[in-house]
Amino acid sequence: MTLEAIDLAMRWLAWPVAGAICANQFDELFIDANYLLRGLHRRERRVVPEEALRRVEQKRVAVLLPAWQEAAVIEHMLEHNLAAIDYDPERYDVFCGTYRNDPDTQACVDRLARRFQRVHKVVVPHDGPTSKADCLNWIHQGIVLRERQRGIRYDILLMHDAEDVVHPLSLRLYSMLIPRYEFVQTPVFSLQLRPTQLVAGTYIDEFAEHHLKEMQVRQAIGGLVPSAGVGSAFERAAFQAIALAHRQQPFNPASLTEDYEIGLRFRLAGRRVCFACHTVERRKVVERGLLRRRTAVTREEYIATREYFPSSLAASVRQRSRWILGIALQAWEQVGWQGALPVLYCLWRDRKGLLNNLLVLLAYALAAWVVGRNIGAALTGERWDAGEVSPGLLALVLAFNAGAMAWRILVKVQFVRRLYGPAQGLLVLPRLGVANLIGFLATARAVRTYLRHRLTGQPLRWLKTAHAFPSADALSGRRRRLGELLVERGAVRAADVEAALSLQKRLALPLGELLAAWGVLPERDLLPLLAEHLEMRAHHPDPAAIPAALLRLLPEAEAERMNVLPVSREGDGAVVAAARPLPVDHRARLEQLLGSRVEPVLSTQRALRRARSVAYRSLLDLGPPRPRLGERLVERGSLDGRELASLLAEQLDGREMLGEMLLRKGLLPAGSLERALRPEGGFRHVGRGEGDPESVARLGYGHCALYALVPLRARFPDGRRVVASAFPAHAQEQAELAGRLGEPVAVVLAPMLQIRAALAAARGLLPGGARLGLEGLEVAALSRSGLHRRAVALLWSARAAGESPLGHLEKQGRIEAPAAARVRAEVLGLPLAPGAGPPGPAGALPPSLERGRAIRVREAGPGALVLAATRPSPRLALEVADLLPGWRIAWQVAEGGSPSEEVAIGRAA
Repeated sequence: MTLEAIDLAMRWLAWPVAGAICANQFDELFIDANYLLRGLHRRERRVVPEEALRRVEQKRVAVLLPAWQEAAVIEHMLEHNLAAIDYDPERYDVFCGTYRNDPDTQACVDRLARRFQRVHKVVVPHDGPTSKADCLNWIHQGIVLRERQRGIRYDILLMHDAEDVVHPLSLRLYSMLIPRYEFVQTPVFSLQLRPTQLVAGTYIDEFAEHHLKEMQVRQAIGGLVPSAGVGSAFERAAFQAIALAHRQQPFNPASLTEDYEIGLRFRLAGRRVCFACHTVERRKVVERGLLRRRTAVTREEYIATREYFPSSLAASVRQRSRWILGIALQAWEQVGWQGALPVLYCLWRDRKGLLNNLLVLLAYALAAWVVGRNIGAALTGERWDAGEVSPGLLALVLAFNAGAMAWRILVKVQFVRRLYGPAQGLLVLPRLGVANLIGFLATARAVRTYLRHRLTGQPLRWLKTAHAFPSADALSGRRRRLGELLVERGAVRAADVEAALSLQKRLALPLGELLAAWGVLPERDLLPLLAEHLEMRAHHPDPAAIPAALLRLLPEAEAERMNVLPVSREGDGAVVAAARPLPVDHRARLEQLLGSRVEPVLSTQRALRRARSVAYRSLLDLGPPRPRLGERLVERGSLDGRELASLLAEQLDGREMLGEMLLRKGLLPAGSLERALRPEGGFRHVGRGEGDPESVARLGYGHCALYALVPLRARFPDGRRVVASAFPAHAQEQAELAGRLGEPVAVVLAPMLQIRAALAAARGLLPGGARLGLEGLEVAALSRSGLHRRAVALLWSARAAGESPLGHLEKQGRIEAPAAARVRAEVLGLPLAPGAGPPGPAGALPPSLERGRAIRVREAGPGALVLAATRPSPRLALEVADLLPGWRIAWQVAEGGSPSEEVAIGRAA
């Protein structure tokens, strides 16, 4: 055949190819025109106020999740989504469909069902894989069975896959739209990808344009809105009617695209359908400008399902061939052409892909021929003009096609840019050729498979796509920053977040801790927001509610090391409170010790440490402790249990006493509080000038500061001296007070801050050196004992080092441990405890106190301890009192301990 003959053949081929492409471009322009003229691009049409979503009635939802060989992803997927979904956990359940010959996936679902009561396993009673529709039908039967067993009814049935990242507000959106609509489909988008992932990037281009534009046009013209298989919600009664019309098989088990067909069934049945392409506006903190200044902005966030799509050529061809098989071939064969004109038009658009991929191949062949002929003519010197191949009208058609193609690319770039940013938008053009190659190969595979099925009768099986769920790092990249969440919820101002972030760079502290330390956001208000940010449950541990058997499984030393506390059993799992997300090694160790799966919940650091101390002390066999104030008030009916829990949570933000809080808030009359505190001597407020200077001098300022007490000028009618204390007094301490003051005493509880103010005022009235603080008292004691004579120099050098004078000498090795113990005992007015002697019961103190503060238990009784410490101090006494609320503590100075140990302890303090 001559070149002239080939040129003639190519000219004749160019006409139908160019004409078909031209018709296809007009088809696409029709969609574009509807999108623009109907105003579907307008922002006000898609934005839904977040407040409206939060006010909606939360309907009962059943999630259908088919799983064939999904052991690698399903556990991670459900853990993430169950924590992230912003919906009442009691109002939705997840039904996982598995196969009896897939034990790995079944084992994963079993573990999840033990941890989460809302996860249920459904087993298909025959070997897999069958079709996905078959699995979904059995899941539907499992839902019906649970409805009958529990006497409940689900309002919404929702389809998802094992690789989906579900938007936190999506269930609220379905509850808002159903039953006004009987089928609601939300968009599906790819997760963010690297620029080099060209194959997976083709899904970015396709779904961005298809779900932001075409699906909205289909709904607007009354056409077909197919189900995407994920993010598809059905009204329960309408779904049941479809199931009854198809012999209790709502999904066609012979179909490879059951999702597409269920949407078609709803549309042909005249059901109300909706493609819900909606966004919410959220406040975010972003960096702007050359100086990267942080500022709060409002941005739109699509309520959509996101997932990873296949990234290899073979996997993508496999998946798309299944779509072509089901949508263009099976649905054509089984449904034919039914419905109103808009539905028929949408069916045509779904099935024309078979022709389009052939047209693309022929267009590439024509282009290659023209390029080859031009190169050949240039090399041989032959005169050859492309116009001879495409003269006149054909040239105009080709020019129109080229311009329309450029417009198509610009439109796709715009939609991709809206979702993923300008960088991904620029990659649309290089990914176009990859998409065309995948489309042609997938079409060829689909046609070949379908012909084999028709000729041999071989059934079409579930062509499973290998799924990948995002890693924790990828999910954290999508998760809003804590600062953005706090500003969005109105918890803090953007300026406060910006200031805290600037300081955070220097201090390397978590943002939440900085805001709580500043007093900008109390810990009790921060906790639920931080839990939402970390996708965990917030929890306020109640030591009295923790089973003793659970505590005995986890030694307190291990709980301290991992900074956790087991709090309850849920099913076959254990709930463990933590101040941070659990590292992998800690979770594995906890599961080993507790003998079950572990579900971490979030607590504040102080609440966790305090609850852990109180809970493990309850294991001691020291006899029944005296009931605490809150328990007494609840027993008397003066306070509700919920009110007490709220007050105790608020108390953790400061060191205010419970009695003081009750009086300040007006929740309890003073008389009721006095009667409840009678075993402790009562409660009273202390004025600044009520402290008795002479009594303070007899007790010693160091002793008063250590025990946080102050003797008052007041006396009871029976003549006893009133001593106000921040904490219940130990019997030994009460005897010591009476002996030093030389008269009977009555200890009453009073607010810590008032005691400090009264003690400082009383000290200021003491003559001469008696006004010295703890530093001055240490220097004076050292001078009297002849251990150090340069008082001023010692004070200056100790303050420069940030240490007490006695601790400064110890650190430099200029004083021996026994001598330092004697000086400390004199300053604090405490007895010396010799190193020998029987120790108290094991476990009477948290291990961190025994090791880190070198404290020994000398005596122990019900709610009372005598402690000996190498370096007792007011700060240490306050720390112990905070960890052992309600316990009576008496202190001694321990003579033992090596100098190196004492120096280490001093640094820790």
